[in-house]
Amino acid sequence: MNYRLDTQDVADTLAENITKDEKGRLWLSFQVKKADVTDSFDENDRAFVQLGGRYFELKKTADGCEWSSYDDPQEGVDYQDLN
Repeated sequence: MNYRLDTQDVADTLAENITKDEKGRLWLSFQVKKADVTDSFDENDRAFVQLGGRYFELKKTADGCEWSSYDDPQEGVDYQDLN
């Protein structure tokens, strides 16, 4: 199935990223919002957060973090609100 993204969808997707600062803290950016997610991870190095109306699943890695994002929350998942 194919579908077209409008310019806002493309901009939103490109604006999603996670960076590590010089102190080793992890920062999630989405649209114009930015949040420190370093302390959001559980004992399994996973985090479920909401930022800017989007839902993120994060997995800490040796190099930083992998993530997936969703328009709607996953059923049964408790998201930490970072807004």
